[in-house]
Amino acid sequence: MVGGGGGSAAQLYPPSSSDFASSSSSSTRSAAMGASHRDEPRLRGSPGLYIPLLALGTLGVQLVWSTEMVFASPYLLELGLSKASMAAVFVAGPLSGLLVQPIIGATSDRCTHRWGRRRPYLAVAVALCASSLLLLGYARSLSHTVLLAGNSTSADKLTIFLAVLSIFGIDFSVNAVMSVDRALILDILPASQQALGNAWAVRLTSTGLLLGFLIGNLDLPRTFPFSWLSFVWQTSYPEGAPASEAQIKCMSVTTALLLLLTQALTAHAAVEQVYVPSAGDAEAREGHLQRKTSRVQSTIQSALEPLRELRKTAATLPDSIWMVFKVQFFNWIAMYPLLFWGTTWIGSIYRRQESSQSGSPDEIAERGTRLGSLAMFYQSLFSLLISVVVPLLLPATTSPSPNAAARPRIPILNVPLPLWNVGLPSLWALSHFCYALAMLFTWPASWWSSTTIAVLLIATTGFSVATANWIPFSLLGILVHEAEHGKSRMAGSEAEGLLSGSSHRAGDEHGGTRARPQATTRSAGEDEDEDLDALSFGPDRDVEEARHERLRAERGGAGATHAGAVLGLHNVSIVAGQLAVTAISSLVFALMDSSAPPVTNPPPGPPAGLNPSPSSPPSSSAPLPLPPRMRREAAHPAADPDAIGVVLRIGMVAAAVAGIFALRLRAKMAASELAGPATSGRAA
Repeated sequence: MVGGGGGSAAQLYPPSSSDFASSSSSSTRSAAMGASHRDEPRLRGSPGLYIPLLALGTLGVQLVWSTEMVFASPYLLELGLSKASMAAVFVAGPLSGLLVQPIIGATSDRCTHRWGRRRPYLAVAVALCASSLLLLGYARSLSHTVLLAGNSTSADKLTIFLAVLSIFGIDFSVNAVMSVDRALILDILPASQQALGNAWAVRLTSTGLLLGFLIGNLDLPRTFPFSWLSFVWQTSYPEGAPASEAQIKCMSVTTALLLLLTQALTAHAAVEQVYVPSAGDAEAREGHLQRKTSRVQSTIQSALEPLRELRKTAATLPDSIWMVFKVQFFNWIAMYPLLFWGTTWIGSIYRRQESSQSGSPDEIAERGTRLGSLAMFYQSLFSLLISVVVPLLLPATTSPSPNAAARPRIPILNVPLPLWNVGLPSLWALSHFCYALAMLFTWPASWWSSTTIAVLLIATTGFSVATANWIPFSLLGILVHEAEHGKSRMAGSEAEGLLSGSSHRAGDEHGGTRARPQATTRSAGEDEDEDLDALSFGPDRDVEEARHERLRAERGGAGATHAGAVLGLHNVSIVAGQLAVTAISSLVFALMDSSAPPVTNPPPGPPAGLNPSPSSPPSSSAPLPLPPRMRREAAHPAADPDAIGVVLRIGMVAAAVAGIFALRLRAKMAASELAGPATSGRAA
């Protein structure tokens, strides 16, 4: 179990004086008996805002992610970083998720600070994240301040270094903030409130994404209060600055302030338990010091223990859970490029569309970035609508559908629910095929240079984004529950929370142990039968495999399937897909950029076909130098091929493969029901 997590509902609220006296006396008795915590967790504030304030930190986290997704890639390209190099920079995202969250969760469990176990880590992580955001916005200003007498080439190199450093700082620190925010919900809310707490976290997460994309779409330098606080975004470079830099500065300041505000409210609302090492812990540490095994060896063994547990769990997982991992691997190969390259792709189409219009190239690029932010806003809005509406239209349980007269109905329309008798695997497969179709149409959008088609395509992917954040966790909850109960179907009240997507994280992240089938010795006859069955295909083979799997689970006896280990393996499948597509995109960008003609010295004046803006300096003065990327594209238009579109269409193939695996998962779950003793309900 991560954190304290249990307790009664009375622990949620600030206790009265009598309650506090009784809790103090009980805490004293518990400390005398060797209890490991002091005081009880509670929440400050208005009773109606307890849980929303506790989950408010997730809103600030999503603001950070939306800022990075919209502005990081266009800004790095504008600084002169190649697409191949920038794809390597964004490896920081999956690596930080794989390393930081487990480390922060494990180390904060034993923190004895007077603020509690989580809030000291939260304070440090938020400070680092806010500093990294400001470093991203003011990288160019800082480099020119440091190199007062330096040339522009050295300043550009230092700017790129600081911007890349800020990306790594944002990714690693925001993952630490995410880990602490989740742990606070688990620590303070009792089991009966975990579903509500996670539901609020999902709502505020969607709100944070919408708010981030909406703010990014505004012309912030001309919007209050930045229109009054011009010192925040104005620059005094000798060679001038691109128009997008003012927008990035305003966005980084806004995001940093909102992050500090939301996390401060969460930290104030949450009153944690103070961890006090018990007498048993002290004796265990003394015994550990007296062991002959050296500290280095014990440290290595402790570090390898989670890997052994993951390997042991992976060896005994059912095929259905492995199929979920396969779907997620290809799913993130498809989706990861769109999240970080979608804004840049729309910006490149917008530049080609507006190349004959008046205005400086950097102003056109800045408008293209804001158009990409608007497209991501539409995607998040559509995703939020899907996540709210679609679960209401699907079967809420895995048991047979009730009588139509007893089913809930849509108000006013008086239509019984659910409308569609479609299971989660089928809907998941449909979302992947829809995503693949959308990526197919990126080719005509790029060919015709149509921003309308491009924005529409990104908006429609909100359906796939919503299912990716909802269905896999629900399916894992169902499959782990089935593994625990020997493939018996769950009750309707339990399945409802899993299928609705509101409480799947609560039960899994609590880290409780579950029954796991153990490997057993197989007879030669069984091996021969299985070899013969492997030659067959279709539903009969699926049913036969499910029967073998169920028999092995029954013979294995009572094991222990760790839900935390299953989620850890699930996270590995996601990160593996992200790393794979990062390597693929780096290769694609390197090959397509190398096919462009070599870059020569830029022309002295504005590029052909681009008229200076009305605000440009007089003709007697030197023209404003363009950013490195703009100079390269102006000199050689062929140097900017549709490389991002190629990566997105590679994602189309991966999405189609994920959809096929989702259909395979549907067949396996249906076969598992047919192979079991009871065949109530349908899985797909």
